[in-house]
Amino acid sequence: MVKRVFLIMFPKLYDVIRKSLNFNRLKKEYIYDINRYFNYSDYFYNNAEKRCIMRIMHRYHPIEKGLTMPDMRLGFGIDNILLLISDCAEYKIEYLPNISNKSASYEQYNHALSTLLEYIEVHDKAGFKLDTNLVTDIENLTDGIDPKFICNQIVISKEKYFAFSHSSFKEFVKSRYSVRNFHGEAPINKLVAAIEIAIHSPSACNRQPSRVHIIESKELLTQVLELQGGNRGFGHLVDKLLIVTAELSGYRDISERNGVYVDGGLFSMNLLNALHYEEIAACPLNWYNSNNNDYKLRQLLSLPSSETVVMMIACGGVPNNIKLAYSKKNNINSIYTIR
Repeated sequence: MVKRVFLIMFPKLYDVIRKSLNFNRLKKEYIYDINRYFNYSDYFYNNAEKRCIMRIMHRYHPIEKGLTMPDMRLGFGIDNILLLISDCAEYKIEYLPNISNKSASYEQYNHALSTLLEYIEVHDKAGFKLDTNLVTDIENLTDGIDPKFICNQIVISKEKYFAFSHSSFKEFVKSRYSVRNFHGEAPINKLVAAIEIAIHSPSACNRQPSRVHIIESKELLTQVLELQGGNRGFGHLVDKLLIVTAELSGYRDISERNGVYVDGGLFSMNLLNALHYEEIAACPLNWYNSNNNDYKLRQLLSLPSSETVVMMIACGGVPNNIKLAYSKKNNINSIYTIR
């Protein structure tokens, strides 16, 4: 009762007090987030085996991507490959003897070895001489690799890639891959049609915070992709770029501080699926960037201050034949529990 009377009589003062108290609470919540990140991310996490396999996955994927580039640069990624060899050697010595051959980490480790073997094979076929010590290290490491995990990146025709874009949900989802071999245009009308589908994504309390900024100006597109930084080897082929943002003004409680990323992420996945339905090639691009670059992006695109950048999606047409990164998925038993 006292609170209600105070609110009616002194609304501005009440708002100042509420914001002051909430600010202190907000600091505590972010300190909690910071502590969790430092304790359990790859900074200091004490589960060395889990950290090692996550690094292996992080390092082999750029090699997969490099092997699928439309104009692959021979001899690419040597520094990353050396780090991957080191991580795989650590895993082989320290953890592999105690790991089940049905575990996800065992499968990911073997897929990393397969990727290294493919790297040598591709360069052999191209007549490119790799460093002898590098080849020897890979051959020693991959000796005894489980044969069932040996595979190459995926080569598929345009027709087969979109063969299930209007099929059952299970077939549809399994058929969507990130495409980097763009060729031709992504028509605006199809992009808008995909956004219209993605509008039906769920959001907390039906806030519907997601927004999409379509970049078609080649000058702007080049500048934005340079800020994003994760599109080497294919950025010049991107026809349109979608900037997915979420409106921060819809969230008021401190417990909702990460809501823009949850709701924006749900929308983004639906948008990627909708683009596949509209037969537009797409590749999600993260916006893991510095405050400085975030500020530069906002200035460059005149983004509303209240919108948080969630991610970007590169779009384009599809060539007659596409090369896709295999992107080994974890086995089902490793990602769910029943309690």
